[in-house]
Amino acid sequence: MFYFPLQVLMVIIYRIYFRSMHMANLKYWHTKKPTLLVCNHVNAFLDPIMLPAQMRLKVYFITRGDVFKTPFLSWAMWQLNQLPMFRRRDGLKNLKRNEETFNRCFDLLKEGKRIMIFPEGDCVNEMHLRPIQKGSARMVFGAIEKYGWDLDLHIQTTSVHYSNPSEFRSDVTTNVGKPFPVIEYKELYESEPAKAITKMTKDIEKNMKEHYIQMDDKSDIELFDQWATIARSETPSSVVPWRQLNNKRFDREKAISDKLNDIRANDPDSLEPLKTQASKYFDRLKGLNLRDRDLSRSRKSLAPGTLFLILGLPLFIVGYLLNIVQFTVADNKAKKAKEVIFKNSTRLVFTMLMNLGVVFILFLGLLIAGNIWMAIGGVVAFWLLAWYTINYREYLRDTNYAFRYHSVKGKKSKEMEELTQERQAILDLIPGL
Repeated sequence: MFYFPLQVLMVIIYRIYFRSMHMANLKYWHTKKPTLLVCNHVNAFLDPIMLPAQMRLKVYFITRGDVFKTPFLSWAMWQLNQLPMFRRRDGLKNLKRNEETFNRCFDLLKEGKRIMIFPEGDCVNEMHLRPIQKGSARMVFGAIEKYGWDLDLHIQTTSVHYSNPSEFRSDVTTNVGKPFPVIEYKELYESEPAKAITKMTKDIEKNMKEHYIQMDDKSDIELFDQWATIARSETPSSVVPWRQLNNKRFDREKAISDKLNDIRANDPDSLEPLKTQASKYFDRLKGLNLRDRDLSRSRKSLAPGTLFLILGLPLFIVGYLLNIVQFTVADNKAKKAKEVIFKNSTRLVFTMLMNLGVVFILFLGLLIAGNIWMAIGGVVAFWLLAWYTINYREYLRDTNYAFRYHSVKGKKSKEMEELTQERQAILDLIPGL
């Protein structure tokens, strides 16, 4: 009942909430068979709705059972296609309730539905795929036991990567892996079920790693972020189209992670000079109150930017006044989140709730004052204005940095020349550029 309206709302909110979204390997997208979608889990409530919101999919999700605390919450979660899965820490009594969830999943797969599961277990905000649990394989073979191999069930891995998982207006890359049919395991499962479960679990993990931007050693994540920042500066995402349907962003950042992982495996001592080099460069940037983007080929030109800011200022002021409350409340709530993994999810939930409140009041007011078409038009205009306001503010910030760059360049030309050379030395090391 609530799924479709919420999905439509998320499609709208995401265009405001994220700076850009990149979808890679859509050629592998599998839609005509019952499918178990397996995904990494780094950003709490954002991960499950990322793919459905982009692809306009109806998906059922395996969700932590402790969220289903009351009869009302259980009912509401079911309406949103959430299926509870209890862990051992939730108590043995609750573990028995998983049988009901598994049977519901088997029935949904029989109906040709898609179920998304997060086989790592817990949600952890890091660029490292944790060991895959066997629950996915057990669910798959449970469905086969109930309905037989004619079910033609498939497994498809997906991954989500955020440029800054805990912050507003980050970039998101969603990747789709090549699906594989469960019937490939028929012979092994019928002879040795335990080995089939183990093999499928390993295959899922291997498949996920092939299209996951992973750092094998957590101490190298900062260097990845620094190199990725420079790569994004050289190849920035455009505001329109907001959704990029190509592999460019993923391929570049996957190449960076693979190169750093290869160095870690074969010549780890050479990483320290690279870390020192990148840290020195970014420290100097910070000391000058500049960003890497200001030294890139994509930095803002002052004349057209200034003209746009002047002409667009009145509309921005209106949009700012209409939206400042909801974004301020959401940001304050996010700061109070107990764990980092819930920070962005909390911000998104309150942004959505505040937005719904404002939209409802606006719609009702215009409906009373005019007619249904005026009310619908007013809501659409409000959302477009929110999108414009966010992008105007970022353009204003970029133009401000552009002025500072030219000011610093004029006063400290020698230092800026050295900084540019340092950047170029790093840029030469980054693959895919």
